[in-house]
Amino acid sequence: MEDESSVVDISNKEASTIYEIYRILSNENYDLGKSVKDFVKNFRAKNSAIDKSYSEVPNQMEEILNFIEECSQNFHCYYNLGDKNMPGNKIQYSKPAVEKFIFNKVYNILYELYNKKYEKENEEFLKKQDLIKKNLDYNAIMEFLEVSMHLF
Repeated sequence: MEDESSVVDISNKEASTIYEIYRILSNENYDLGKSVKDFVKNFRAKNSAIDKSYSEVPNQMEEILNFIEECSQNFHCYYNLGDKNMPGNKIQYSKPAVEKFIFNKVYNILYELYNKKYEKENEEFLKKQDLIKKNLDYNAIMEFLEVSMHLF
């Protein structure tokens, strides 16, 4: 069993590694940071008219995922190989950190696109939800949803 100090060391290593990755991704002095800034700027510009671009929702997600993959690969090539300051075990944090960083930058637009794309489905869902709430008590709702009584 690991002692508490090793758990703290692992947490600190993870946090400092993620901080390093974010610093690189957000700094335009690095080629990778500049490409992230350009991608986010272009993504926002292409999707600024939500009413027009929502119909292409799967394409935007694919574009983001492709960029994340490209970004992760570039990160491995330029900031990990042969770098004595960044040992190989830090590589495990790079893709999740890149994903979180990029999705945080484009979340608002992506949310609006999906919200617009599935507007009718959301309205229908909310109507059905209200209908259930108005016509059934708590226990009847749980029974209707087939939620086992031992879960609540």
